[in-house]
Amino acid sequence: MASLKAHHHPNVDVVTSKIEFQGRALLQWKATLETQELHNTWISKTSPCNWTGITCRNDGHLMPNITKLQLRDFGLEGKLETLNFSDLPSLKVLDLNGNRLYEFIPATISVLSKLIILDLANNSLTGIIPLELGNLTRLKTLWLATNQISGSIPLSFGNLLNLNRLAISINSLVGSISLEFGNLTKLNILYLWSNNFTGSIPPEIGYMVNLKEFDISSNNITGSIPPNIGNLTKLETFKLDINNINGFIPFEIGNLVNFKIFDISYNQITGPIPYSTKNLTKLERFYLHDNNINGSIREIGNLVNLGNFDVSNNQIIDSIPPSIGNLTNLELLYLYGNNISGFIPSEIGNLINLTVLQIFDNQLSGPIPHGIGRDMLDISSNNLVGKIPRELGAIPPEFGDLSSLEVLDLSRNNLIGEIPIWLKNCIKLSTLKLSNNLLNGTIPSQIENTRLKDLMAKMDTLLQVMDQRDKRIKVLEQSLMAISQYIENQQAHSSVMVVQPPSRSTAEGSHASESRAIQPSLARSLRLDFPRFDSSDALQWIFIAEQFFDFYDISDPYHLKIVAVHMKGKSSHGFKCCRKLVSFFLGLPWLGPLRLHMVRRSLNARAMRYSSYNNMIQLQVIIRHSLP
Repeated sequence: MASLKAHHHPNVDVVTSKIEFQGRALLQWKATLETQELHNTWISKTSPCNWTGITCRNDGHLMPNITKLQLRDFGLEGKLETLNFSDLPSLKVLDLNGNRLYEFIPATISVLSKLIILDLANNSLTGIIPLELGNLTRLKTLWLATNQISGSIPLSFGNLLNLNRLAISINSLVGSISLEFGNLTKLNILYLWSNNFTGSIPPEIGYMVNLKEFDISSNNITGSIPPNIGNLTKLETFKLDINNINGFIPFEIGNLVNFKIFDISYNQITGPIPYSTKNLTKLERFYLHDNNINGSIREIGNLVNLGNFDVSNNQIIDSIPPSIGNLTNLELLYLYGNNISGFIPSEIGNLINLTVLQIFDNQLSGPIPHGIGRDMLDISSNNLVGKIPRELGAIPPEFGDLSSLEVLDLSRNNLIGEIPIWLKNCIKLSTLKLSNNLLNGTIPSQIENTRLKDLMAKMDTLLQVMDQRDKRIKVLEQSLMAISQYIENQQAHSSVMVVQPPSRSTAEGSHASESRAIQPSLARSLRLDFPRFDSSDALQWIFIAEQFFDFYDISDPYHLKIVAVHMKGKSSHGFKCCRKLVSFFLGLPWLGPLRLHMVRRSLNARAMRYSSYNNMIQLQVIIRHSLP
């Protein structure tokens, strides 16, 4: 019995010392952290297997080892280099996502030869990706996204043959996409977006036959889309947007029958949309906008699962195909900024889920079809004719009423007839533009309890404020004229000769002003300076400035010169006038070149557009929450 005890205790001691040894390494790391969120559970009095975020497993000798360290979103602040990885040889999962770890990724992390998941995303790590990470050949998940990592992708990544998921997006990585990526044939997810990668997409990408999600958007990628992209038949998400990619969309794209998201917007892609895209029947989001794509969109009618389609700002010609009526799942349709001609097909009224339709800035003609309005309808700047149909925006009873319509822009067409009475039912309408047509009548007075009415009420309030300011300026003008008269009455007693600015009577054709004398003390106290702009009140400054020009009868060519030297500090950079103000402040030509338009990159602006009842003149007032 005694011999049994003697034989038993050493094993217990070995087990205890091994797990305690691993726990001691974690406690030492904890001591270096600048936050102590783990204080309550990570204590030496309890087994590390009971600590928060720790998982233990018995090895082949029934000895517990720490196999998982999962401390996601614990707010840990400190360095990784202070953790002795060599004391955690059985670690398979290291998840420190969403903390405040900083400085570099230590090369010693490569001693974790059993590691399957390494997730260091959403921290503040800097430096380069250590070459030694390529030694972690058992890795299936490597997540380094959203840090401040620089340098290039190590060529050793080509050794990670078991990798399923790789995310290094939102960093400051440079260089090209390594050809060695072609070795990663088990990869399902590859996120490289929002870095500074250059070069082209290597043809070797065609070897990654298990790839489901590929995102390299927001980089500086050039070249064309390689045709062997057609080998990736499991691909569901393909995002190349915001790069400098050129060339045609390869015909082989039609092989990717599992596509759900296809985004190549904001590039320099040319040529037509391939006929083979008709095979992409699972496609849900199709973004081609802001390229140089031409041709037609005839094949779109086959994409029956499409929810969002955006081909705006291209060179699409031809007409909108009637087959677009097949896309009953479509919610957002953007076709604006092209050269699309012909009629708007009546079948577009079948799109019962369509909430946003924007096809402005095209060459569309003919009448507006019935029932095409939902939340937002913008068909402005075309050649549409006829009356605004009574059924515009009309939705069958089973789908509700006009209560959802928020934006309606039919401006710059050739529409005739009266402004429709059904606008009174648009209780959410916030933007209504009917200008530059041949319409008559007024906005129906029955409109009540709508956002449009609220905006019009605010417009009335603004006009009242402007009127009050105008009255105050007139009072100021009268005071200045009284001072001027006082100066004239004191001329004979003055010993200082000054040039009197033109009086109001002079501007109206009375006798010319002459050089007169005033008292020196009065000359010092009298200030008729042009108002300086300090970013505090743009509207008042505009009115006072105009009164100043009018009072002194200053000709138009000198207005802008005077304005330019009376802008305080950096205010001239932040005070630029919205061109639409010019149409409202009639007779103020100096506003045009000055382009007064409140702009601050660091602040959010709210643009409120008011429409008057009679001629729909748009006044856009840019409101800033604060100014430096």
